[in-house]
Amino acid sequence: MITTKDLSIALQSLSRARSYATTIILTLGITLGALVALFNLNYQLLAAPLPYPDEDRLYVVNGNLYQNKQLRLENNSQYPALVEIYKNDSFFESSALVYFWEDVVRNLSGSPRVNVSYVSPEYLQLAGAPLALGRQFNTDEGLDSRVPVAVISYQTWEQMFRRSPNVLEQSLQFGEVDFRIVGVTAKDFIEPQIYKQGRQTAVWLPWDFNDTQVERRNNWRGFLPFRMLTGKLKPGIDPASAGHELSTLMDAQYQAALAGRSSSVERSVEYRLTPFANKILGDSATRTLMVMGGTLVLLLIACANVTNLILSRAAKQQRNMAIQVALGAHKKHIFLALLCEIGLLMLGAALLSLLLALGSTEVLRVMATEQIPRIQELTLNWQTLVFALLCASLLALFFSAIVSRQVNYRALNQMLQSSGKGSGVQISPLIRKVLISSQVAMTSLLIVASLQIFLQANRLINQPFGFPLDNVQVMTLNIGNLRSAPTTERESYLKAIRQRLLEHPKVQNASLSLNTPISISRPLWTTSLSHDASRQNPVMAKTTVVDENYLSILRMPLVAGRHINAAEFSDNNRMMLVNETLAQQLEPDGEVLGKRYYWRGDLPYQVVGVVRNASLPGKKEPARLFVRGINVSYPLLVLRHKPHQPLSTTEINREFAEVNRQYKVAELFSLEQARDLLLSNDRVSVWVTTALTLLALSLAAIGIFGVLSYSVQLRRTELGVRMAIGARPATIFYHTLIDSLTPVIIGIAVATLVVVPLALWLEQSEFSIETSLWGWLLPPLFIIGLTASVTLLSVWKIINKPAVYALQGTG
Repeated sequence: MITTKDLSIALQSLSRARSYATTIILTLGITLGALVALFNLNYQLLAAPLPYPDEDRLYVVNGNLYQNKQLRLENNSQYPALVEIYKNDSFFESSALVYFWEDVVRNLSGSPRVNVSYVSPEYLQLAGAPLALGRQFNTDEGLDSRVPVAVISYQTWEQMFRRSPNVLEQSLQFGEVDFRIVGVTAKDFIEPQIYKQGRQTAVWLPWDFNDTQVERRNNWRGFLPFRMLTGKLKPGIDPASAGHELSTLMDAQYQAALAGRSSSVERSVEYRLTPFANKILGDSATRTLMVMGGTLVLLLIACANVTNLILSRAAKQQRNMAIQVALGAHKKHIFLALLCEIGLLMLGAALLSLLLALGSTEVLRVMATEQIPRIQELTLNWQTLVFALLCASLLALFFSAIVSRQVNYRALNQMLQSSGKGSGVQISPLIRKVLISSQVAMTSLLIVASLQIFLQANRLINQPFGFPLDNVQVMTLNIGNLRSAPTTERESYLKAIRQRLLEHPKVQNASLSLNTPISISRPLWTTSLSHDASRQNPVMAKTTVVDENYLSILRMPLVAGRHINAAEFSDNNRMMLVNETLAQQLEPDGEVLGKRYYWRGDLPYQVVGVVRNASLPGKKEPARLFVRGINVSYPLLVLRHKPHQPLSTTEINREFAEVNRQYKVAELFSLEQARDLLLSNDRVSVWVTTALTLLALSLAAIGIFGVLSYSVQLRRTELGVRMAIGARPATIFYHTLIDSLTPVIIGIAVATLVVVPLALWLEQSEFSIETSLWGWLLPPLFIIGLTASVTLLSVWKIINKPAVYALQGTG
């Protein structure tokens, strides 16, 4: 039993070895802190309940379209299907419609763009949204009521209204409608991230006011993104069965809508129920578990270092142990004394780890909002505290047991009788080799994994896109109340806007389009091409509506044919361009120039050019179709500005106002910003793997140096004799290195036995990691180079001085 006196003695002993205590606390505290922080994060993701009432019964309903039993559109729903499911009370105790969008607040200075969610009244109730002011939507503001009210977030209240207590007397204008503010959500409300990680709704508006066109609201053949249904399943309802029944009902409506359309394509729809937790987490838990595995390996490497330090200290304390044995101490007493001292060190490491975990929690909440789900809920919980203390306790028992097994109690009894000669505690050669081999094996495993991920991420970051990204800005347009205006009127406005921008002194070229190859928020439009008007065997393609300036602005090279010129564009000629992927899908030999294909109608379009494939990092280039036209409902402008002269939102809105004040910039970004967003996860991978590699190498260097230094000290006399009889310093270093490399090679071999089957498994798994030859070769080279360096450092004090110093045990 450990007493207060034992703790006091251990504390006094450690106070006389401050550098030793500090080294162990820092080494284990930092590595254990990383593990504790990752445990805290993974507990939040995998085990902590969602902060919503009855969270285990909350589901998201999304539609999927299949063609010939192949998934064509995912998470795209038919508008009338969502409404019908909402009105069907067979499966859900309560359900809500939600449409995630962005819009411009027209009655506030600067016309800020905000995230808007169009919802039915039940949505905020399902999320259990607490309020700081006012109320939620009520049933009188439900479907088909068209009551213009709004609920705003606490952040919107804070940023746009400076927490004015009179905010409930104010309104927000979207389009031509003024929405009266009736509520403000509480500061601690955590919105369900069921659409996109990091997206925070600024304003909730009634579902009736969403911008879906009237003809699409009753179109069972159309599939739309961003729209979904959330619901709380009735008790006892099986979600898989409910999804199957809903799919059957909705598919029957879809087939009825397709009746009379001749096609060889078998089409069907599916409506799947996805738990809130799955929708929010995605695959993020897999990534965080992998990082946690890396930090666990770091901790194990650190433990090998600490084992060597503790054994070395025990060897220095053997005289004290001998005195204790002489006074009647048994093995149990020696063990408890060791446990007491080591336990204090582990407690210090645990406290440091908790402080680091707390700091990392705050950093993650600020910096990783868009990368990691549920990060705003992250706090240092009691489960993490228990985990840290449990780890510290297990480590204390482990280190104490290791040292206790190395104590030769019979030798301790004889030490005082032989005037202190002999050794009661000594690190055996086997233990020294095991320490080095284990460190090398774990370091090799970690470095191999880190380097493979690093090299792949770095390759993606430096991969050319196939077209230049500099000096290009992209903007989506908000068209206000012009959505119901005639198409010809909106087209004339857009052409006038393009002309004003072309005349702007900062602009070199401007284009009207629908999307770009890389985008921040707008999904690509998928349509089909066929060889004849019967629409048999259609080929799917990501479609971009372009004008005559689009390809020249993006400088996407042609591999065959030409662009559509301005005259052909004005004459409404039916022309299009395709990329190499689509050309190969249309014709086995890729020869499509001059050929005609049917697109969205009974008249064919002629292919006049083939565009070189873009090369987006980590993405297979899809079939792309570029067809002439102007999209008047969801217009997008692409600008090439003069070098270092980008346009601001204010400047662009000023030009829009000269044509029609209803047009506002909804979103403005450069292609370089879109690239950075696309590569953000890869950049994080580079930083994380670099940090893990450097930490692993540093810990391995410290550990191997500690073991080799101890070994060299034991061989000091032997080495001195060799030097005295003529051995050169290089020879001493060479033989010491050969001895050191034996456990290193064993460690590398053990790591190889683990890595090879793991690599074979990865090739068959869903993880898309392209391994590199350098990723396999560099780790053993690093380890061997590291061993040579620390071996030289270990023997330097001996071989750099005359042999007499080694023989005398001085210098």
